[in-house]
Amino acid sequence: MNGEGLQHEDGHSLLLASVVPTVHAYDPAFAYEMATIVERGIDHMFGPQAEDCIYYLTLYNENYPMPALPVPQGDEALQAEAAASLREGILRGIYRYAGPAGAAAASSGCAETERPAPPSAMIGSCCTWTCRLNRLPTDSSLIPSIIAVNMS
Repeated sequence: MNGEGLQHEDGHSLLLASVVPTVHAYDPAFAYEMATIVERGIDHMFGPQAEDCIYYLTLYNENYPMPALPVPQGDEALQAEAAASLREGILRGIYRYAGPAGAAAASSGCAETERPAPPSAMIGSCCTWTCRLNRLPTDSSLIPSIIAVNMS
């Protein structure tokens, strides 16, 4: 373990927090993940059926694009269902990150591809490196189906 002031550089604090039963530990990569977790935390700790627990979030001071909640365009009912499913996955700690469409995809480097590929996991600010795999040449077999891992 690193000393005071350095314990956050390598993930020890998040791993230690994650084994305490009353701690909900998350390592969100995007603003929509953080919003989902904070909303659930407020309800969980202060709502009508409040529990004695805490939420431990690791946040980063790294400047990278924050895409919108990746839901399909079109029918509002389909969007609402997809958003609910995505939020459930975020709170569970793992979900399939399907890259945002249009300009957001280009800026984040995580556009969805049609190519088959092995899955790749991303957590926290490592998302920028995982998403860069999508920029590999077309003939590469390493283009990932990206899975976001938050812990819970």
